[in-house]
Amino acid sequence: NMADWLFAAAAPMSALNSVSGTEYDSVSNIPLWAFQGGQDSEPMPVETEALVRNFRAAGGIARYTLYPSLGHGTWNAAYAEPDFFTWLLAQS
Repeated sequence: NMADWLFAAAAPMSALNSVSGTEYDSVSNIPLWAFQGGQDSEPMPVETEALVRNFRAAGGIARYTLYPSLGHGTWNAAYAEPDFFTWLLAQS
């Protein structure tokens, strides 16, 4: 599986377009931390929450952070999380 050696972790930020058709089993070994704005409509929080649920159901380890007052631009808040870079760099 290419994802096994290419990616140590994933940190999607307001990035989900569709939950259907995703092959969770093929990426469930990659730690995930998803960030979502509560005011975002592309994707809506319910879509990202479904991704996280499906990822976990496939055996994946996922963190999820919802910023209720933010829209699509979650990256500055995500980068400001106290352990964002520590968590990211700890993955191998």
